[in-house]
Amino acid sequence: MNVKKVACLALLAIWVNLSVATDVYAAGIRVKCEVRGTSRSKVSVDGSGLRGAFYAIVKSGVAGYRSKLPNKVANSKGEVEFDFDSNSSDIRAGASAIPANFIKNRTVYGYIRNSSNLLVGTMRATCIAK
Repeated sequence: MNVKKVACLALLAIWVNLSVATDVYAAGIRVKCEVRGTSRSKVSVDGSGLRGAFYAIVKSGVAGYRSKLPNKVANSKGEVEFDFDSNSSDIRAGASAIPANFIKNRTVYGYIRNSSNLLVGTMRATCIAK
């Protein structure tokens, strides 16, 4: 291979890597949660500074749950929101289902991944007890 072809391929590889990586730069994540004894668990995972399609995973203790399909596309402001709940009316309204006793030790980890399964952000939250 001649030097011009190698240089062009190298520049192309750099350009492709940078264009893919810009989807996750400046991404922020916020996790809020609430627990009501063993009768209700509620978690919200919000992302900002995003472009593309995403899903969320929440973990507490040894259990983990993925947001329901299809993956959510970030809005025009670059935001995406995921709700997880054990309350049946909130589940009917669109929240992903989790058991009422999901939250252990008032601690939840939230993760946002893009449609290529790359981790965009993670955060640990201490839950409000009501």
